Amino acid sequence: MTAPATAAVPTYEGGAVYMGTQSFLTVVNATIKNGTSYYGGGIYASNGTTVSVTDSFIDGNTATWGGGIFLKSFALNATKLKVTNCVFRWNSATVGTGGGALVEQRCVGEFYRSTFIANKVRRLYWLNWSLQ
Repeated sequence: MTAPATAAVPTYEGGAVYMGTQSFLTVVNATIKNGTSYYGGGIYASNGTTVSVTDSFIDGNTATWGGGIFLKSFALNATKLKVTNCVFRWNSATVGTGGGALVEQRCVGEFYRSTFIANKVRRLYWLNWSLQ
């Protein structure tokens, strides 16, 4: 999957990939590149969605919040993300946090053997972080 964003006007959620309520996405050996959005320039997932990204590049995406990936959950169903052996490079959050990835409350983000290189944020918040 290669998803270059070519639209002149950014989308509101998910510049390259949008995943709505209780859906499933598996990305393997792909590049998600140059997406532009308000939330989640590369991937936006919400409300009980499960996303798995393996052996992939999240590259050069831009959003106000969550440049590479943005996870949100309004309901009790947790949005889940599992990232394995991926590279997050040159993504940016122009106003908020999450240059590479932003995982909000009631969401679960797991990152294994992945690399974050030169991602940019405007602000940095540390709220209830627990890394294991």
